[in-house]
Amino acid sequence: MMPQICFTKRELEVLTCLCNAYKTSEIAGIMNITKRTVETYKRKLFKKTNTHNSVCLVLFAQNKKIKLLNIQTNNHQAVTEYRTPITDAKNDNLIPMSIRAIRVKQQQND
Repeated sequence: MMPQICFTKRELEVLTCLCNAYKTSEIAGIMNITKRTVETYKRKLFKKTNTHNSVCLVLFAQNKKIKLLNIQTNNHQAVTEYRTPITDAKNDNLIPMSIRAIRVKQQQND
């Protein structure tokens, strides 16, 4: 049995943003930190999960059904709350929320 991996709240915020296809610069703006700090959090996540890039990290989160955070952005201030992962009932795969896709769709409807 693999040991349980513990993430800090900030690491979970970065992981959630990565699962929502945010770029490093966007994550920095949302979390009100520097891009370098985001990269540091990513490196820590890579080490804890034994992954080597963001794609593998997102796949890891999906496969392990990690509880992501619900991040709502307002003037680059991150408001977070815990949420349960959404799964596809057909094959029980984790579906990360897609704030960016919703945002793009809303802009197209305007």
